[in-house]
Amino acid sequence: MKKLIPFVIALSFFISAKSLAVNKSNFVTAPEVDRTLTVNLSIPSGTVLDFVTDPLNFLYDKIDIESYLRNNKDANQFIFVIVSDLGTGRAVFNRKGKLVRTRLNFENILAPRDVRLEVFEDYPGWIVKKVKFKAWGKKDAMTKNIYKFTLERDGEKKEVKYIR
Repeated sequence: MKKLIPFVIALSFFISAKSLAVNKSNFVTAPEVDRTLTVNLSIPSGTVLDFVTDPLNFLYDKIDIESYLRNNKDANQFIFVIVSDLGTGRAVFNRKGKLVRTRLNFENILAPRDVRLEVFEDYPGWIVKKVKFKAWGKKDAMTKNIYKFTLERDGEKKEVKYIR
C-alpha cells in the first residue's frame, strides 16, 4: 500500500500536467468579419454577345479591379454583378484581385456561330425560338457553358442542350 500511494500521486501529477498543456485546437478563433463589396454594373444589350463569347476578357476590360483594391483595403472580396435586360453575370474577386469564380445566366441571346451551326445541322427545318445560356467558371477559366435551345417546327416544340 505504501508503494501504491506514491505511484498514484505521481500518476495524478502526470495527468494534471497533460491536461494543463496548451492545446491550440481547443481555442476558438474569432470568425473573420465578412467585408464583401458588391458592385452592380449595367451593360447595354448590344455588348452581351461580347460578354457571353469571352466573359473573362470582358471582365478584365470593363472592371478596374486595382482601383477597387486601392480604394477598399478592408474588403475581403469583391462581387461584381453585371446586369442587362437579357440576364445577369456575377464575378467574385478575392482581396488580392484574383478572379475566384464566375457565373452567367442569359436568355434570348445570339449563341456563338459554331454552336448555332451545330444546331442547324442537327435539326434541319427547325426554327430557334429561344436560347438560354448558363456558364460557370473558377479562377481564370470557364468550366461549363450550357446553351439550351427551344426549337419549333409544325407546331411541335423541342428543347435541346449543348454543353461546351
